[in-house]
Formats: sequence, C-alpha cells, structure tokens
Amino acid sequence: MNYGMISAVLGIKVALKKLEKLSNDLEIEIYPILGVGTPPFRGNLSPYTVNKVITEYPSVETFTVQSAFKYDFPIEDVINAIKKLKTFIRHPLGEVDENFCKKIIEKVSKDYHTVIVSIAPAINEIAKYVPRRRMRKLHIGLFGYARSVKGITLPRVISFCAACYSIGLPPEILGLSCLTKEDLVEIKNIYKNLDYNLSIALQYFNPKCLELLSEEIKNKIIKSLELLNNLNLKYESNLNHKEVTNNLLKKLKKGKTSNLGDLLIEAAYLRKFLG
Repeated sequence: MNYGMISAVLGIKVALKKLEKLSNDLEIEIYPILGVGTPPFRGNLSPYTVNKVITEYPSVETFTVQSAFKYDFPIEDVINAIKKLKTFIRHPLGEVDENFCKKIIEKVSKDYHTVIVSIAPAINEIAKYVPRRRMRKLHIGLFGYARSVKGITLPRVISFCAACYSIGLPPEILGLSCLTKEDLVEIKNIYKNLDYNLSIALQYFNPKCLELLSEEIKNKIIKSLELLNNLNLKYESNLNHKEVTNNLLKKLKKGKTSNLGDLLIEAAYLRKFLG
C-alpha cells in the first residue's frame, strides 16, 4: 500500500485482468491469492465485509485471513465468514480501463508521496509505541519494501496504519487532493467499494490532527475532505475514538509519551483492528 489505497486497488484490478488474459491465452488455470487486512487501507476484509470483498475481486481464488479477522470478532461470525470464502465460486472481473488506471495511479502516487515525506517524522515517532504482536526483523524501505522515498524510511504497514489512525488521520484519505470529482466518478466504476471503504475510514478522522501538519499538507488534506464531501458520503464520526485521539494528540503536543501505547491500544480496540 505504498502508493495509497486507490492506487493499490486499481493496480490489483489491472494485475488480475492481466492474469485472466494470460490464463486464457495459455489455456491454463491461474489461481490468484490476495493478501488483505481488516482496515479499509489494507483491503477491508472482516467477517462482516466478505460479500463486498469477493464482489470487488471476483477472480481471486484465495484471500488471506489476518489476526484482526480471526480474533477481534465473535467466533460464530468468523466461522460463517470463512464458510463464505471457502464456498465462493470465482468468476471473471469486469472490464478495467488499464490506461485510465495507470494515469490515476501515477497522479495519486505522486501526491501520496508528498504527504508521506512530510508526516514521516510524526509517524515514526508514534510507531515506536505500537505494540508488537510478533517480533519481526525490521525491513529497510517504505512499508518494508526494498525502496525509499527521498531518503525517508517508514515502519511496516501495520505500524504505519496504526499510527495514522491513532492521531485521527486515516491513511485512506492521503493522496486524494490531486483528483477531481470526475476522476472519482470514473474510479468508482472500477473500485466498487470506494464509497463504502472511505465512509468507514472517515469515522476515524479527527480535525485536530491538522495541527500536526505543515500548511501545505494541511491544505492537501482539507482539499481531499472537500472533494469527498462533494460525493455525499454518509458516515458518522466515532466519538469514542475521537476522544482517545484527542488525548493522544494532547500528549504529543506536550511531549509526554508515558502512556501512548495504552491510548494506541484503546483506539485499536474501538476500531477492531490495530493497523
């Protein structure tokens, strides 16, 4: 997800269509596997969104199931969701305009990287307090890939997402300021669950996070929010989550880090995922 949510989804759609074509040309079955997490930024696969995810990616044979899916929801709902994934019969993806997708990916990626470079110091500081569910050797590069952006290194994607959500800055809205309303209308023809995923993410936005940002980046976030508001997305701010992020932001401004980890966990509990 090192190019933003929309870029990642469009890139996956293009890749899946290419695999379909290759399968047809070679007359050999290809069975794609897609790695997805519970946050919208990482695919939005939870026991309650299985139908939406398999509709978004109908040609995928196997979906990975990660920790939040297995452990943060009632066991009966998890079992039923797994049954749906196992019995789903895959079928070809709808038409995808590859040239349009590449154009949007390039635009969003450039805007996304501009924001990321600016907020990296704050994200890296907060990520220190994200609890480690299992020890991993730290990779070098953006989100654990062997690459960097203008010399900036960020934590792995789970810690990155957790840090963003915990300050009230959902990563799903990063990199959107370059788009037009017309772009989004066309994107929605390809990315079926765009409105739904953004409406979930926007529940966790806290305007006070803008106080941490430079004027340039703050204006980009405001522009992105205005663009999304024009689409009449329906969502309600999660007030409990907002209260936790308020407390976390206050501590950050005062330089107090004594219980940041506790606040990060509390916010994650409310979201039902860490990052």
